[in-house]
Amino acid sequence: RRAGCRVICGIPGLKTHSKAVLVTRREYGALRQYVHLGTGNYHDGNAKIYTDMGLLTSDRQICSDVQNFFSALEHESRDMHTEALIAAPTNLKTKVFELIRREKEHALAGRPSGIVAKMNSLLDEQVTDALYDASCAGVKIKLIVRGICTLIPGDERLSENIGVISIIGRHLEHARAFVFENGGDKEVYLSSADWMPRNLDRRYELMFLIRDERCRQAIENVLRLQLMDNLQCWEMQPNGDYTRRQLGAGMPVNAQEVLIASIDEVFSGQWEGFHQ
Repeated sequence: RRAGCRVICGIPGLKTHSKAVLVTRREYGALRQYVHLGTGNYHDGNAKIYTDMGLLTSDRQICSDVQNFFSALEHESRDMHTEALIAAPTNLKTKVFELIRREKEHALAGRPSGIVAKMNSLLDEQVTDALYDASCAGVKIKLIVRGICTLIPGDERLSENIGVISIIGRHLEHARAFVFENGGDKEVYLSSADWMPRNLDRRYELMFLIRDERCRQAIENVLRLQLMDNLQCWEMQPNGDYTRRQLGAGMPVNAQEVLIASIDEVFSGQWEGFHQ
């Protein structure tokens, strides 16, 4: 404020947990906007030890939506009208239910279905029930949950088609990323929100669809790599305990180290390890 910046404190009663930057500048006599949407905090200390994902774009619809987002914060409004962004507590939880239910419907109709979801914690009872319901319909669900997970995988009555792993390495896994098979027309989302009541019901959060094909592929590559990890991966058992995944006869995979060493290949989809 002393330097002339206008500081907006947000909406009383809601923690602003979304991560968004909107830059407007004049280029060749016209205004142009750029947006960064992320899964992690804008904090230089966190950036050194956390793993996160983000989207940098000049997509006009996303830029317009982020502008509406900041306007809602400025006017302390919980009612935000957007097309490309999904916001909590407005409609993010409803959208999560819709996406899970759609996978169930695809499975029942014999179409390709499946969910890969990466987050910090999974605590919301209603979301857990929706995942159980989808599992019972035949949806294969792979969860990468670093912290607390109240869903129990591998129960033959509820969650036979659900697996839960946690990656524990030298970097803190912090990203929230979601892949829905959608009958073969795959959709990939990033979000600032975990599937927890406080995130879905009591925080200002954002989730967004990744529409660029190369960006979608990059996110899928990272998730596929983490699901292959057999050095830093812990698997949740039906009794709630975690056991370290056994190396077996396959190729040793330390997902974090591979990503650091082969970042260009992983993000471009050229890394051969995915096909072995």
